[in-house]
Amino acid sequence: MSRIIIALLLTACNATTAEVEDIGDDDGDTTANPVIGDDDDDDDTTTPYEPAESTWFLSGTLDVPANAEIPAGDVIVALIAMTGDIEFQDDLLRQVNIGPISAGGSVDYQIGLPDEVADQWYWIDDDEPDMEVAVFSLGAYIDVDGDGEATTADTYVAAHQFPFIASIRGALGNDVGYLGGAVGWNYVEYEDDITAISGDFGGMDIEANLLVIPPNGPLACEVIPALDFAVPGNRRVDLYSWTAVYGFAADPSLVSVGVPDNQPNFSFDFPALGTPPADHLSNDIGEGPMDGIDVASYIAVAYIDADSNGRWSGDQYAELPLASNDSMAPGTWPRVVMYVKATGWGAGYVAPYFGGLGWVLFEQDPDDPDEDIIPLDFSDGLVLDDNF
Repeated sequence: MSRIIIALLLTACNATTAEVEDIGDDDGDTTANPVIGDDDDDDDTTTPYEPAESTWFLSGTLDVPANAEIPAGDVIVALIAMTGDIEFQDDLLRQVNIGPISAGGSVDYQIGLPDEVADQWYWIDDDEPDMEVAVFSLGAYIDVDGDGEATTADTYVAAHQFPFIASIRGALGNDVGYLGGAVGWNYVEYEDDITAISGDFGGMDIEANLLVIPPNGPLACEVIPALDFAVPGNRRVDLYSWTAVYGFAADPSLVSVGVPDNQPNFSFDFPALGTPPADHLSNDIGEGPMDGIDVASYIAVAYIDADSNGRWSGDQYAELPLASNDSMAPGTWPRVVMYVKATGWGAGYVAPYFGGLGWVLFEQDPDDPDEDIIPLDFSDGLVLDDNF
């Protein structure tokens, strides 16, 4: 069974985010239907629960961290396709509006399982040639553009690897049957924990793990040595976007701070960073596109503002920058400030690598870049030296 589950999850993790095609209801009836994005042409009114046309229902709570930033709008809980042909991955099998959420709160949901799955079937391997599965994970999002689909324009609230729901058809494999699975719907909590669903199934609680958790204070910065370049009043430190290197950012500096004169070393806190502009964000940080997230990466540059424009002009090398990117003060590793934004379900797998969503500060051993990054508190800050 472990082989089967691992194969499914690898498929899910490596999936390319596709435009969502909601399959909704296929019966074509005209009964008012609270399922968002169903296939009939009614102007349906969404309600917190799906209609009784489903034979069985899943239910649970969506739990919201107490320190999360809460986006505006109603939250939609969805069953998301994890396997199948690439055109069906990320399909929303069913989705239901549960209304707004609040920090530290929990909201109940109930979502129906269709009697039949249309397109998301996946053949496992040679050991089980007559068994196919269709696997769906739970997620939640806010339909910002109101199109009934989960797209990059929307706000993502939750995406989970476990638990998930698997529909099985064909000849039941021996491993699956031994672990309690059956043809039809099954609940999978862990690799070796599978339960056949034969009625309404509760207790499937999920956490809102794609909400932004704000840092617990301002971003600190220290300049070593102080900028003593005989131009009093024109010393500055900018938080500078990496996308500027490729000419994508209209204004590369997110924030700019004036440095007081006559201080041997200068320490300060950046003002509130806010949300980066769109041209600071990218889903490629040098190793190819990432699934489900965009990031804005920044270094701090300290410089003499020779043209007095209040910004570091990257092509004006006479401004003599000090920087925080590659060579840190002795005894420290390079540190990076990033804003991580969820743009798809893949954020549930990718964002934890950076330490979360929203603003993050981390460092990484330059001699071992394959090792995990080390998240830091904003009070640890950036250190700028003269090795740019």
